[in-house]
Amino acid sequence: MDKDDRESLASVRVEGCGALHSAAGAGDMAICRYLVEQLGFDVDSDASSGSTPLSFAVAHGEMTAARYFLEKGANPNTKSSSTGTTPLHEAVATGCDEITRLLLPKGANVEAPSPHGTPLVAAAAHGKFNAMKILLEHHADLNKVSWDFGTPLTTALYATPDRMNESTCLECVKLLVKAGADVNCTIPETPLAIATNNGLTTCFKYLLEVGANINVPANQVKKSDSDSKAPLKSSSAKAVRGKNYVAASRLCSEVYCCAIIFNGPLTEQAVGRELLFYIANTSQSWTLDENIALGIL
Repeated sequence: MDKDDRESLASVRVEGCGALHSAAGAGDMAICRYLVEQLGFDVDSDASSGSTPLSFAVAHGEMTAARYFLEKGANPNTKSSSTGTTPLHEAVATGCDEITRLLLPKGANVEAPSPHGTPLVAAAAHGKFNAMKILLEHHADLNKVSWDFGTPLTTALYATPDRMNESTCLECVKLLVKAGADVNCTIPETPLAIATNNGLTTCFKYLLEVGANINVPANQVKKSDSDSKAPLKSSSAKAVRGKNYVAASRLCSEVYCCAIIFNGPLTEQAVGRELLFYIANTSQSWTLDENIALGIL
């Protein structure tokens, strides 16, 4: 096979994938070696998706293939043109801890930016505790705001319960806090506000225990007194609608002074007016005396 034939074969794409990409994803080492060593395929060639053979191997958990491409000089920091992520993002998001440990000593950037944040954010977003621990061992910045959902800590909270249960989230939160995560970070919201919004009672209690401040407003922007309370008002209203009265009362007790009377229904009207100072009591129901509360406010 002459050079032109080899180049022509290398350029063929079937459903967006070249022969080397497909072999990498399947972990077929005989074909990988033949294409690279006999036909001279580029180990950093792009598929239609913009992913390299290394990315395919990582995404499918093919450790042997991943190691092979790295040994052949594949760039561990090449980003997919479609997702903007690196192989390290793929490894941590899918929980491929062995591949994560392989990539980092080979030069993978622990702070690689992407539209979905750094690798640590990617791991936090999927509740991958072990991957987070590995990245922290390699000095990943645990307070870096690298995407719209803030730091790794706020990301883990935002991702719960959609991507993980609260127990997993709490493990990740504790790991980050013990490593030095800022529990009062404010972009885009505080961890307490996010925990309240998502009904994460156990995480909420833990954050309070480790020093989270319920009075820190989101983004710490100086606003009018009314505006500065808006994040807590919103978080409290959502907490009440979810019947998480413990979180609601803690969020509101420092912000509002509302009167209560015993033995009445919890009204949407009261919630709508954000007169939120509820007492947690599983055996009795409480409501607000709206007139008295309005007079106090």
